[in-house]
Amino acid sequence: MTGSAKRRSGKHSGKINLLGFFLFLAAIIFCTVALGVLKALEDSYREMVRAAKGITVPAVVQDGSAGAVVCPPAAARARQLSVFDVLSKQWCAWRIVADARRQRTRNEQEAVALLRRYAAAQQVYCSRTGGFAAQAAELILNEAGQLRIIDPELAPVNRSVMAKMPVEGYYFLYVRGGSSPRPALLAAVPAEYGVSGKYTFAVDVAAGGSVAAKDTQGRAPEFAEEVDASWRPVR
Repeated sequence: MTGSAKRRSGKHSGKINLLGFFLFLAAIIFCTVALGVLKALEDSYREMVRAAKGITVPAVVQDGSAGAVVCPPAAARARQLSVFDVLSKQWCAWRIVADARRQRTRNEQEAVALLRRYAAAQQVYCSRTGGFAAQAAELILNEAGQLRIIDPELAPVNRSVMAKMPVEGYYFLYVRGGSSPRPALLAAVPAEYGVSGKYTFAVDVAAGGSVAAKDTQGRAPEFAEEVDASWRPVR
């Protein structure tokens, strides 16, 4: 390789190294700015949540004199709408929807867990007495000195059935057996369909205690026979 070729090769290699350095620097700057924007959006969302809970979070600006902090008038804030304000609103809306979905999922999981506890307690009760309990109260109370305290954690289920109160976003209720001699089912129905939960759940302790689910649009089944093959088992 001649001297001139080596010089051209060296210059080319130097340009590549310089370009790589600038690309690396640009990537760092981009990541820093992106993280800053995400943090600002998250702070905006948290302020909105705190304000919704009744905690005053005023918008403040620096007035430039002696470090004083003042609140801008509402009209001025309205005129200061920027791209960041739009992004902030979209971010907050997305977070609200995401949080609502997570809460709905947690409610559904808790409802299924309580139904499974109920089924397990019924099996223990049946092994002791030879039959299933008519209601959850018999699984958590000591009646006439007999040992029937099986699962105190079912108290919320009994309270929901008796007082018609939601537990973790779900109402629990007994479903009549209709013409069937089998015991009544225990169902969990969302207190507010689509918000606190989407699916209705039911457990039949006489059929193995498996939990089934169906989107009934928030309607509770009236008879046990309604919980048929259209209900999918919950794994």
